[in-house]
Amino acid sequence: MVTNISLKTQHILMNSKIFLIHGFCGMPITLLPIKWALQKRGYKYVYTVSYSSILSLEKATNSVLKQIKNIVCSNNKIILIGYSFGGIISYYISKILKIYLMILIASPLKSCIFLKKINYYLPFFITNFAKKIIPPLNDLLIDKNIDITIPYYTITTNLFCTNDFDGKIYLDDAIIDKNKNIKIINSSHALLLINPICFQKICELLDNHCTKISCADGFIKIDFV
Repeated sequence: MVTNISLKTQHILMNSKIFLIHGFCGMPITLLPIKWALQKRGYKYVYTVSYSSILSLEKATNSVLKQIKNIVCSNNKIILIGYSFGGIISYYISKILKIYLMILIASPLKSCIFLKKINYYLPFFITNFAKKIIPPLNDLLIDKNIDITIPYYTITTNLFCTNDFDGKIYLDDAIIDKNKNIKIINSSHALLLINPICFQKICELLDNHCTKISCADGFIKIDFV
């Protein structure tokens, strides 16, 4: 719990505009539990944006970007929370817009075992469809430096609980900086979307980031208990 929050911090917390970006082949409805958790915490402006998975990465990014621009004003603080493929879209948007904070949930910005073994996880007809999008995405990011110049955090967990991965291998390819990562054990890639611990960590990251900004500007010290 946060006490002694300055008026500036309250303004940041409650008036930032938060955008939730779903994963590949996902839908905005899958992010409703996270949206409800944020609203319960007191964050007023939380939006789920949509894009079609049949689009290329560039077109998907432009689609999300257009939706964000239609909502925000010049003085809004923009927070992006991207899940899986949505985190990759968030990364590219952060290169275009001024972003206040970005949280990437199980988003493989670097080379990922799942991308290499997509045939193992997806039905044949979906695999053929997905391969048209995912390999170019992998080529863009593998062996390249991920340059994130804005405040950000990552959240990772078990990749998949299967005979191949047995729940012990984590989505470590999604970790850019271990000091900025939260690893949630005993979960899975998909279950993060309904995991109360994940909700709590997202809220804590938002709270702590906003209060630290306020403290740095000379406001009342924040005590966390």
